Amino acid sequence: MVVSFYEQLIPKNSQQNLFFVMNGDFMDGTGLSTHPPEHLVDILKKMPFDAINVGNHELYFNSTVEFMKQKDGFAEHFGDKYVTSNVFFNPGGDYKMLPLGGRNRYHVMEGPSARVLVFGFLYDMVDHCPMVVVERVEETVEQEWFRQALQNTNYDAILCLSHMDVEDDLIYLLLHKIRSIINDSDMPIHFITGHTHYRGFKELNNGTAYALNKERLATSFEAGHYLDTIGFLSFDRDSDILEEEYNKVDHVFIEANFDTLSQTLGTTTMDDFMTPYGREVQKFILQTEEEMGLNDVLGCSPQHYFFDCKLSQPQSLWRFYMEKVINNFYFDNSPDHVYVMSSGSFRYDLYEGDITLNDIKAMSPWNQFIIRVTTMIEGMELIQMLGDDDIGDNINNLMGGALQWQSDLPPYIYSRDTFNEKQVYELYTNEFDLAYVLQRMSDVLGEKRRDALVNLEYQNTATTDLFIDFISEKWQPHPHGKGTATCQTVNSGGKDNAVFFILAIAFSVIFVSLIGIREVHQRKFQGYNQSVVNMDPEYLSDAAAAEIYSSDDELNDDDMDLKFLYGTKAQFLNDSSLLDTLEGSEGSRTKVAFL
Repeated sequence: MVVSFYEQLIPKNSQQNLFFVMNGDFMDGTGLSTHPPEHLVDILKKMPFDAINVGNHELYFNSTVEFMKQKDGFAEHFGDKYVTSNVFFNPGGDYKMLPLGGRNRYHVMEGPSARVLVFGFLYDMVDHCPMVVVERVEETVEQEWFRQALQNTNYDAILCLSHMDVEDDLIYLLLHKIRSIINDSDMPIHFITGHTHYRGFKELNNGTAYALNKERLATSFEAGHYLDTIGFLSFDRDSDILEEEYNKVDHVFIEANFDTLSQTLGTTTMDDFMTPYGREVQKFILQTEEEMGLNDVLGCSPQHYFFDCKLSQPQSLWRFYMEKVINNFYFDNSPDHVYVMSSGSFRYDLYEGDITLNDIKAMSPWNQFIIRVTTMIEGMELIQMLGDDDIGDNINNLMGGALQWQSDLPPYIYSRDTFNEKQVYELYTNEFDLAYVLQRMSDVLGEKRRDALVNLEYQNTATTDLFIDFISEKWQPHPHGKGTATCQTVNSGGKDNAVFFILAIAFSVIFVSLIGIREVHQRKFQGYNQSVVNMDPEYLSDAAAAEIYSSDDELNDDDMDLKFLYGTKAQFLNDSSLLDTLEGSEGSRTKVAFL
């Protein structure tokens, strides 16, 4: 669907400029994402991206990096469009260290009437695999190549694909350094951000600089996560426009479902919506899924479990996993077993009805081995160790702020909520969280006591496999065996659009430098919670939906300043439709846009 949507948006017989960009984190999304990504890369190579950045999820395993760099692989296919300004391929030996992506570390996107200079930056990541080197952004911007690219390249606007939070300090560092090098207050500079997985938009100079010295507004834009949102950012390239239009930058969060996308295009049927090449890509994705067995039905879920729901709620995925899967199924209701996991371990809801292998992979993409840390930690020590969540700040910093949007969930979740001070417990965690658990034991109990307690033992199961085993054994409504369960009276919720989400790209944005997407009819947002990221009202309880939505109101200017917009439907109206804007309905102005 993404390809068809993009192809239908491409301006025809127009001087307007539409660019399709992706900001990294294509790994760890669905069952298509394996290590190495031998199935996913072939799909991504079919996407008509104009520029791509690297995300942290591509950099955790040597096997993934090596596969991306092999002959005819991902990096070679996209060439200079794969922009990695501060990430290097470092296989070791006598091999000269080169950028992971294109050799130039920057790229120029060319449209019918505009050229955009593109950089690709990753936050100062430290926990990457040995096969890459991530250079600190603070060091990169001081280098001569960066200055030369800004001073000696012909371009009309600057786009920084920045895999970091929409308000990361590094964004302001980059903006300040770029402005100081080019010495041009009129140059459009925009940041497409990601990594922290929410819908966000920030005016970086807040209009103050423009009022003082006519400096053009710079923005930072992050369009949700897991491809639940397609972001659209637009501005006018020309400088000889009215003062009130000079700093106008439009952005829209477009919900990634067929109803909204077809409404945006003005199409009513799937036949009208899908392009020939879009159908070709869709067919290839479905064929790959079938070959991998991702559509095999494992069992039938009795209800919808929400991964972003508070632990106190019965529909919480985390509560269900800890109580039913860990305590009851895996620990066999043992009162002295405790499991600790990070609240970043799950990525998606578990829907009511038929559950496929791909559903579980999308919900729990990291199949981490479970590890028994110790068999003799006392209850009082666990209370001391787990009762203070300061370690969450350390986790968040290490991950570049990736957990900060999950404000309703603690950084760690435990399989027990009370402990007997004098009882001795067995403590379990997983591969990803082991380092933090050990560090926590050292910080609270001291290294000597930690070393006396720790006796690591890898278990014969992993986190995702355990969920699969539970569903296959406990959620079989019919006696026909694995792969044949059906649910006759189930509301499939968001599953109808599964093909759309299949790429699991963290962020795709159409970046069009144009004006005219101002009339967006959306349900008025009356209250928000930054940890809630599901965009469909069906995901919410009736009470929650009633509290949030006012069905007939339009967003006013104050509403558009909200950092977190959810539950909205982007609907472009009549004379200011997205297509009309891209076709140049506003006269002779030169427009640029990013999707």
